[in-house]
Amino acid sequence: MSADDMDNHAAGPDARGAWSDYWREGDTEHALPDDNPGTRALASVWRGYATKLASRGGHARIVDLACGGGFVLRHLEAAGHAPSLNWELLGLDIAGPALEQLRKSATTPLQLIVGDAARPPFVDGSMTVVLSQFGLEYAGQEALSGAARLLTPAGELLLLVHHAEGAVAASCRANRDIVDGVLACGALEAMRHWFEQRASGRQRPLARSQATEKLREPIGAMESLLQQSPQCPARQLVGRMHADIARLYTRADAYATADVMQWLDGMRTELMSYRQRMQGMLQAARGTADIQLLLSDWTSQGLLNCNADVIEVEGQPLAWQLTATRPGV
Repeated sequence: MSADDMDNHAAGPDARGAWSDYWREGDTEHALPDDNPGTRALASVWRGYATKLASRGGHARIVDLACGGGFVLRHLEAAGHAPSLNWELLGLDIAGPALEQLRKSATTPLQLIVGDAARPPFVDGSMTVVLSQFGLEYAGQEALSGAARLLTPAGELLLLVHHAEGAVAASCRANRDIVDGVLACGALEAMRHWFEQRASGRQRPLARSQATEKLREPIGAMESLLQQSPQCPARQLVGRMHADIARLYTRADAYATADVMQWLDGMRTELMSYRQRMQGMLQAARGTADIQLLLSDWTSQGLLNCNADVIEVEGQPLAWQLTATRPGV
């Protein structure tokens, strides 16, 4: 599959599978490291909002669209224990494994629903508050616009959306490019050919030499990529892959060919899944024109106080903070 083909599938079933794989293997509670400046900035937003919401008291039906690991819901849980509050907390996400982990770690009853944020299974006008952090934008511009339809009279939106010019987008681009380089160099295919030569019994010196030569070039390309790439998660992934290939080559007799083929298939699947996530994040990020269009659309739907602020961390944009309210009756 070419890079263009992968890009065209970034928002489809393959991308959904990639995120399900991520949450199935990951730890939702610690998906965002506490010591990261960006995480602290995001947490500050949600702590402040939860405190403000709690100060109003009473009943509220609150949904977190594309809730992922529940970063937002955990902050609401922490603020929602007061006797004066009657909060109904809902989370919607397309990745069932994320919700399974979130359900186990929840400290209060949560209504967790597997579903597509582009077509949320809720009645229009049924939510007091609609929230999202780095999730709803993956479902597209229409999903961001359509979230307003869920609001009750006097209901409000607070969405944090990836910024196209921010550090997160730059990191995703670097990660994607590294994976593209590895897939393009053909190291996995060359390693498969080398082991197939051994397994077929073609042990003549010339055949072994030719297979080794075919392996040497992509391995060299991978080493150059590692030397030139910035420190990032994809570089660590590729570094591990390079070390594993070197070990397979130098200790080939210690491994069954079937096991090696299975590892090569798994490694390619892991790289493709990782690339899908990075490309999906890049496509989800919104620029200034996208945000202006969204605010205009919310205004045309009758929403008030439609605003977009930029959350910055260390002088770089991290996220758009989008807010709007529906007029009361």
